[in-house]
Amino acid sequence: MSVKRIVDGKEASMTWWVDDIAMDEKARTKARSSGPDPVRTTRQIQTMRVFDELIQNKDRNQGNMLWDKHWTLWLIDHTRAFRLETKLLEPGRLLQCDRRLFERLKTITEASLKDAAGDFLTKYEQEALLARRDRIVKLYADRIAKQGEAAVLYAPESAGW
Repeated sequence: MSVKRIVDGKEASMTWWVDDIAMDEKARTKARSSGPDPVRTTRQIQTMRVFDELIQNKDRNQGNMLWDKHWTLWLIDHTRAFRLETKLLEPGRLLQCDRRLFERLKTITEASLKDAAGDFLTKYEQEALLARRDRIVKLYADRIAKQGEAAVLYAPESAGW
């Protein structure tokens, strides 16, 4: 992740490198491993899918999904995100969602997004993100109506990720 900071009075970008990486997604799938807690692994992947749809990351691949030694998923390389398309890329892959994430998605407003994104996203990128958010929320609401809340939403991780 890179963030804008002031260094020696000048604008600069600071990058955080992910430590203790055990493998990327290609190595994990090749090993056919889901780690010590396959449910947690699956849920992390579901959260990634929601995030990628929200920001419309068109470049998620096995090389930019990293697993650390604690089986925490780290997502890198978002250079092809925040596109203007309002349709979801792969809505059929959004099967379940962390309950807290689902509730937080519903609270994103134009003002809160502008406040969080600042000048990093254009007005059009923000509008597209909000339209995708609406589609994601509707998709999960429809799933809940058909399958029941317990089948679609799950409790958030206590340790967080």
